[in-house]
Amino acid sequence: MNEDIKNNDITFHKIFELFKKSAVRIVVYALVLAILGGGITAIIVFAKGADCTYNASIDFNYSGIENGMDPSGDNLLNANVIKSNSLVNSVLVDMGFEESEISDISSAIIENLAINGYVPATIAKEMALKTDIVYFPTKYNLSLTESKEIGFNAEQYNTFINSLMKKYIDYFKTTYNYGKIISLSIDSNSINESNDYISLVNTYSLAIANLSNSLVVLKNNVPEIYNQLQGKINILSDDLGNIEYYILSNDIAKATAPRTIEGYLNNEKLVYTNLETKYKSLADETKTVVDDYKYLTKTTMSVNGVIETKDEGSTEKYDQLMQEWQYYRNAQFDYAAKKVAIDNKIAINNLSTNVCTNEQRIAVEQRFIEFNTAITSELDSVNTQLNNYYDIKVANDGVVVSEPANKNCEMKYSMIFIVAAILAFVGLLVAMSVTEIKDKKKYNKENGEIDNIDEKVENAEL
Repeated sequence: MNEDIKNNDITFHKIFELFKKSAVRIVVYALVLAILGGGITAIIVFAKGADCTYNASIDFNYSGIENGMDPSGDNLLNANVIKSNSLVNSVLVDMGFEESEISDISSAIIENLAINGYVPATIAKEMALKTDIVYFPTKYNLSLTESKEIGFNAEQYNTFINSLMKKYIDYFKTTYNYGKIISLSIDSNSINESNDYISLVNTYSLAIANLSNSLVVLKNNVPEIYNQLQGKINILSDDLGNIEYYILSNDIAKATAPRTIEGYLNNEKLVYTNLETKYKSLADETKTVVDDYKYLTKTTMSVNGVIETKDEGSTEKYDQLMQEWQYYRNAQFDYAAKKVAIDNKIAINNLSTNVCTNEQRIAVEQRFIEFNTAITSELDSVNTQLNNYYDIKVANDGVVVSEPANKNCEMKYSMIFIVAAILAFVGLLVAMSVTEIKDKKKYNKENGEIDNIDEKVENAEL
């Protein structure tokens, strides 16, 4: 062993012998440093608390998402819109934060919110082996890390994440035209703003037609709801017809009406007559073009003198012309029917011998007030059902929350063990170094005494 100490070369044998000699010291040093370092680290970790994130998932399930496209098919889907300033700020407003607070909180949220596409393990494995594989996620994970700059409590974090996903779905629904809420183009003060009662009837009649047209999307998809709503609209139409008949048969007009009911109806009839004439002319002209195009031929003479006749017409062009003709024809018949309806109204009005009174005007206006309440209520019902339908449609063929917000906290226990392990290793090195130093001192001391004895012997001999 003394030769090893004298020789400064490092060998495995020397290290092993040193390790054995330092065994007790290693245990002591390693334990002291590990306990001391691990304890201090534990205090720091527990004082800081767990690192928490709030996670959620959103799934896209429309045609084209598998290629990374948005529902329009024109652009790549940008899932980061979920964390856009406009959506984040809108959620914060709904949560009741003041405008002065929103800017700082919004910036902190956007900085700590990650939107990551989910890649299944099997796909990820294939992508690791083959660099040419391209995968577009259909599911995205949201992960919001707690931050003192955000300042939320646990309930607020959950509320924010869930509300943000709902806001995005509403944005998605509106942006990609998954249905629109309809409104009546009738002011609440329509009675006072209309020129006359008979013109107000026409305004409400158009509103009823719009309500009915808005239900077409429900007809084949949810027929029971369609039939229920359409039945109520039919009742509204009958009520409006009764109001109109009362006005016509009693010749009830506003005191400030610019013309008589008959004058108003004749003016309306003239409009329909002109439109009927216009569309009849267009229909006749188009029919002539259709017939000419149908029999369009071209005569040619071949090299050997044989005359050939070929049809030069295009089936697509012919079909387009036929569709135009049918549109003009239908419009012509529609305005002709409206003209007949006006004639019937004029006939009813001409039978009236009534002199309009204020009491009758008040009665008509009261019926309009009641009718407006009824049609507004029906509008609310229609919009509710449309909204419900499009919510289902956007979920089935658009975007849906697949996992609501959930809290995930992780204490940094591993840090405690890592620090303890590192310091234990440091203790091992220190212990072995101390043993090495002590051995060298001992060796030097022993060798020094032997040298002194030899020197004395030599002097004595002399």
